[in-house]
Amino acid sequence: MATVAVRVSEQSYRIIRELAEQTDESLQQILADAIETYRRTRFLEQANDAFGKLRANEAMWKHEQAERALWTNAEKESE
Repeated sequence: MATVAVRVSEQSYRIIRELAEQTDESLQQILADAIETYRRTRFLEQANDAFGKLRANEAMWKHEQAERALWTNAEKESE
């Protein structure tokens, strides 16, 4: 796997190193896990924000509810 150098503060480096020692994982793995966790968190935050905007729009929310009802009926009919 290709790698690149990334600068981090001394404090961040100490934390990464401590986590690596505690978990017996490499610094690279600690960073990769942290980045993936951050990516997933951001995805969920964005989805939650979009859902909140949908709920705030009364017309769009009614449309969403109607569409869900159609899917629910389709599922019941296929059983």
